[in-house]
Amino acid sequence: MSVTKLQALFFMQEATFGTDPAATGSGYAYLHAWDAQLKLQQTVVERPFQQNVWSRYAHVLGGKSGTLSFKTELRGTQTAASAGVSAIAGESGPLLKALFGTQDLDQGGTTTTGSTTTSLVLATGHGARFSIGNLILVDVSTTYGLVATQITNIATDTLTVSPALPAAPATGRAVYAGANYLPATSGHVSQAFCVKGDGREFSVLGGRCSGLKLGGITANGRGVFEWQYQFDSWTETTKASLPAQTDAYTAGPVVVGSPLYLDGTATTISEFDLTVDNDVQPTPSIGAATGRSNLAVVNQSYKGKVKPYFSSALLGAFSAGTSKQLVLQVGATAGNVVAVAIPACQFTAGDLEDVQQQLALGLPFSVNLSGTANVPDCCVALL
Repeated sequence: MSVTKLQALFFMQEATFGTDPAATGSGYAYLHAWDAQLKLQQTVVERPFQQNVWSRYAHVLGGKSGTLSFKTELRGTQTAASAGVSAIAGESGPLLKALFGTQDLDQGGTTTTGSTTTSLVLATGHGARFSIGNLILVDVSTTYGLVATQITNIATDTLTVSPALPAAPATGRAVYAGANYLPATSGHVSQAFCVKGDGREFSVLGGRCSGLKLGGITANGRGVFEWQYQFDSWTETTKASLPAQTDAYTAGPVVVGSPLYLDGTATTISEFDLTVDNDVQPTPSIGAATGRSNLAVVNQSYKGKVKPYFSSALLGAFSAGTSKQLVLQVGATAGNVVAVAIPACQFTAGDLEDVQQQLALGLPFSVNLSGTANVPDCCVALL
């Protein structure tokens, strides 16, 4: 069964896997989403007894399951985590937590004297507000504005960062923290969804995030999170206390002008996308009504594509199998930036393409181990 005319989507974290956290809908959050597709499935157990007639015995119905996909806008948390301010998760944060497993909410700080392009000296006590492996947003100067970079080491109040900033920040420049999402072997919370459409309402329980595509990063595009969920059960319901559908909504950052750094070099691109896949597997159980007691994330993988204008150096990196650090920043306003850091990506193909009569180099990539302690292989941050 497929429901196509969906009008509203609500979600809430489950306290117990597969159990509705709020039967009335109180506590659910309205999600600014579109292109929602809900597919409802139910296990059918056949009874193929040998007979000499064409009639069939009625099938036995087993557990319910299904998939849910939808899109949300690529946008930050709408709260700038400046000095002493803790980052918040925002609307996309709970979804990213379900995908990656780990959520870090740091506090912002301020630079003092002695900073360089790769070493940020912060005010006394500010170093403890940050975590190795997380992305930050540095107000470098009035010339360069806000630049995203990743923390690779912390020594008291000195942050080592990569890629290097375009200039050394002066004293008193803001270092904004963010909501950082990093891969983990646990912590992939389950979520309940309520889907409304054509006067009908469906509760979807035991939802595990099975994948995300970060796309729409093109010269004339709109940045998009494309979400994929598997879920454990569903039912048609009526929730009396769902929140109102809100129209007040700050648009996501403009994609045009978003810098991408490959090995610390700002690179002009015409397209970028990243896909995160979770291998979601059921835990079989004859003691559960659905025939399984859980849906578990057992593995996570990454792939993507970057399309810069032709560069002999990048073609050479593909030919030689050289790993490259990749950092993408979409947005230039604190509180409305999305950033991605991949410390070691490796190009898997080199496609020569024509982009409006200019030669571009399509470079699909895989993600290697970061090679640096406490620095994740992939990190997405809302800054």
